[in-house]
Amino acid sequence: MPIQWRETMSVDRGPIDRDHRHLIGIINEFEGVAAQPAALRQMLGLLDKLDEYARQHFSREEEFQRSVSYPLHENHYLEHQRLVHELARIRSEFEAVQDGRIVAAHARLAGLLRRWLVNHVVKLDLGMRPYVDASGAGHVMAPHRTSSLHGLRILVVDDGQPFVRNTMLSILRVVCRTFDITTATHGNWALHLEGGVPPELILCDINLELQEAPQFIGELRGHPSPDVRAATVIALAAHDDDPIVQEAARLNIRACLVKPVSPARVEQTLAEVFRGRQPVGNGKRPAVVGCSW
Repeated sequence: MPIQWRETMSVDRGPIDRDHRHLIGIINEFEGVAAQPAALRQMLGLLDKLDEYARQHFSREEEFQRSVSYPLHENHYLEHQRLVHELARIRSEFEAVQDGRIVAAHARLAGLLRRWLVNHVVKLDLGMRPYVDASGAGHVMAPHRTSSLHGLRILVVDDGQPFVRNTMLSILRVVCRTFDITTATHGNWALHLEGGVPPELILCDINLELQEAPQFIGELRGHPSPDVRAATVIALAAHDDDPIVQEAARLNIRACLVKPVSPARVEQTLAEVFRGRQPVGNGKRPAVVGCSW
């Protein structure tokens, strides 16, 4: 039976509610698809919709929580990351599914979506409603902490799955919407700039598969261009005691962010590292550039 939107589910009577209605539409559409091999392409298309929904909605909701001073935003963020990882795992299962297992894969995703709606949207998200009622529009982050970050040129280097880079982009957008961000799967983008404007900050996954991170940072520090050499490097790691982090620290890494990172942690780190930087840009949100390196 299709799920029906009810006013008791309303959080803000605005963009968050519209997102939740959209999720209900995707769930109903998915549950209406027969669990047959012939429908696999359609199911993968719906998974694409879910991935886009998760990236956009979670970023919007996390920003919204800060604007109403919601005290549980960190826990909410971690729950979002859990859902993103579970969705990615199920997508991998669908991409490798055999005809005989499509019914089980379909049932697992349908169960995830129902739990997502009941446990997250109906139970957790409704906890924001009193803060919406009591608060007016506010800032995403404190202006005195992010004013020096406007227009910061950032290169995100991560050769993992696209959703990992997309998650990092969403976090950065919550911190400051005027960041000038480029994504790459390989550090060579920064090492082979010719005539371009180098990044001020490189967020680098310390466990790159295609190129050892310490090797990349060593080559960066020896680059003929002083602007490239001067780029600030912050490591992204699973553990801050990773031996690779210790080795790379000798190459002037300014900080290490342990995943999963939160917007608050990223904001605090960048505000400390770039204290005193002169902001650039006109306050507009630049486009995100992707690179195949």
